[in-house]
Amino acid sequence: GQAGRPPKDLSRYDIEILAEINHAPFLTDEEILRQADHYRNNGADLIDIGCVPGESWARTGEIVKLLVEAGHRISIDSFERTEVEAAVANGAELILSCNHTNLDWVSRLGVEVVAIPDVPSDFASLHAIVEQLTKQGT
Repeated sequence: GQAGRPPKDLSRYDIEILAEINHAPFLTDEEILRQADHYRNNGADLIDIGCVPGESWARTGEIVKLLVEAGHRISIDSFERTEVEAAVANGAELILSCNHTNLDWVSRLGVEVVAIPDVPSDFASLHAIVEQLTKQGT
């Protein structure tokens, strides 16, 4: 174990902590705000709004705006174009995630993205995505 050892010095690392609110469309505004506050109070730098795969949540932009106005930094976890665009338009600063399925439009939104491979074991696709994003200045 770590007992008796001095803590490691991590001060030279520059990281940000992201905490996800999973399945946000199933929660009330109050529950979302409460979770976001809890995560921020416990060290999260960004609050990630987790959407539901295969569905489109019409309130994405509204919720992002609510959280931004409450002082939160926001990321959006969705491949659904309408959700992502609404989130970015209302202050989301990071998109999770980008692969070949959304590369053509995500890179035009002007925010940072997290690149992932098309298939978890396909590192060649990850390299191709990163290369394309770099060329586009994303």
